[in-house]
Amino acid sequence: MLYFQFICGINLPNPRNLAVESGNTAVQSGLLRRQAASRPVQTRPDSVAPGSRLKASPAQKRIQGAGKVHFDLVNCANVDKTPATARTAVGSWPDKGSDGPYNSLMPLLVGFSTTLKANMSRRWNRIAAGLLFVFIASFAARAQGGAAGIAPAVLAKANAGDAASQLLVGLEYQKGDVVPRDFVQAMAWYRKAADQGNAQAQCSLGMLLAQPNSGVIEDDAQAAAWLRKAADQGFAEAEYQLGQSLSRGKGVPQDDAQAAAWFQKAVAQKNADAMVALALLYAGGKGVAKDEKQASALMSQAADLGSAEAQYQLGLEYEQGRGVKKDRKAAMAWYRKSADQGNAGAQFNLGQLLESNHAEAYFWMSLAMRRLDGQQLDAATALRDAAGEKLKPAEKADADQRLQQWRPVQQPQP
Repeated sequence: MLYFQFICGINLPNPRNLAVESGNTAVQSGLLRRQAASRPVQTRPDSVAPGSRLKASPAQKRIQGAGKVHFDLVNCANVDKTPATARTAVGSWPDKGSDGPYNSLMPLLVGFSTTLKANMSRRWNRIAAGLLFVFIASFAARAQGGAAGIAPAVLAKANAGDAASQLLVGLEYQKGDVVPRDFVQAMAWYRKAADQGNAQAQCSLGMLLAQPNSGVIEDDAQAAAWLRKAADQGFAEAEYQLGQSLSRGKGVPQDDAQAAAWFQKAVAQKNADAMVALALLYAGGKGVAKDEKQASALMSQAADLGSAEAQYQLGLEYEQGRGVKKDRKAAMAWYRKSADQGNAGAQFNLGQLLESNHAEAYFWMSLAMRRLDGQQLDAATALRDAAGEKLKPAEKADADQRLQQWRPVQQPQP
């Protein structure tokens, strides 16, 4: 604290003054005990008559005059004397009973920043005071749990019980674009909407409960139960996700036939992921009669919808001649579409097919290495290094520049 005062050239408010003004006796007594233990007893000067009042020094006046923000330093509770300017600077904060974390943090930070600003504005560095005030106020608004990021109208409707708005708030917490990502908060909002029968919220809640390493307790059985509720309402993504749970035996008994039935329902609603999953069942004869032509047709349909996985699988079919006639050019074309979207398997296979083009092989193997692991990573590394050794310095520099600038491309769906 002393270091901060020395660097900034300011006198921070004395915690004892804040405690006295706020009426916090616990803090007062603690501070007094520490002061008594650390200082020798000082007697009243003889020149001061008993009962008279000592004059405050300029520094004391400055500190006392700055104490305009009153709050409980222990309980972080506003004592309802915060200036209106402190509230309007960052927007009003929710009541203590409202949803959202850090409800007690905002008054403390705003009060502290306002006190600092009051002290610093009396010195020459007014600009620094303003910048510090804006920084702390912005942090407090962000820590308040999303009121600064989520549209106030949406948040108000969600708090009032509107299921669609509750779903939107949950999605924002899961994405983490306008508020800090918080899967626990996302699950809480999803559950509120799911309890009201919102199918998308039920699906999102089920998927979050099945997601590992999310900070939410993983519960495959509960996940499958929520997915079934959404699937029973005809929500296509839930039908696909429930099919995956049945196919893998996660939270429910493993059953390929039931999985295929749910995939079929989602396919009827043009769900590309379900098309890929059902095609794989047809290709392997799991839960359905083996039918490579049907598998190829489903893959083609999903690939046309922009599915990177379907495009990769279709490239495999053309390269290996599974259900279709072998066609190297067609395989490369589908691999490239999938690789452009970031599919590591497609990037690896495309690099192999382009082995004679050392610059392209080096480029695609380098991209694949970003997402592969184990033996596949070792193989990609060896092929990348072999291609790199055959490149001229200028060619390698061009390829490295392409790697730095590369971004996955989301193909538009028809």
